[in-house]
Amino acid sequence: TEIPEVKFRGLHRLAMVGTPCQIISIRKMQLLSMLPSDVIKYTIGLFCIENFSFEREDWLPIEEEYKVSLDDVVKVNIKSAMVLTTSDGRRIEVPLEKLTGLIRPGCLACTDFSNRYADISMGGLGSPDGYTTVLIRNQLGKRIYFDALHRGYIRERNYIDRPVENQRTLRAIAEFSHNKERRGYLTRLTRKRDSKEA
Repeated sequence: TEIPEVKFRGLHRLAMVGTPCQIISIRKMQLLSMLPSDVIKYTIGLFCIENFSFEREDWLPIEEEYKVSLDDVVKVNIKSAMVLTTSDGRRIEVPLEKLTGLIRPGCLACTDFSNRYADISMGGLGSPDGYTTVLIRNQLGKRIYFDALHRGYIRERNYIDRPVENQRTLRAIAEFSHNKERRGYLTRLTRKRDSKEA
């Protein structure tokens, strides 16, 4: 369903899951009272390093180097590397540095990794397999999280007994956030300079 159609379908309380650029777009629409952003009551943000092209020709070098076909990939997870899981159960880790040619140009100017404008943010960075790192951003996010926990939709891994692991996760999020912010600002400055010279 496209967003303009939601009101016509009788939907008035939606949750939106999105990348930082999608969540910030909704927040701007809400600030300007643009329809139909009023029906989005909850925002769940995904950690986002960047979005990648999945066009076959762009992936040929990766397919050749890692001996994998995109057709065989059944799961993609991005933590400190892109982890590809194939239909036969192989796990292939591709360092993020190998993916720079696949990054969508708009992502290079983005400065938000941890989705700071969402009610609740989540992603795989710092989490063991089967778990997701969750950052509660505001009171609404807190309510969403604890309601889901109370109803048994999610289970919580106790980090109180793991202070070193907890600090490592927070440091990783801070480092990824800093690196993306820095890259975004440098990209914007370069593009601005290049447009003046053109």
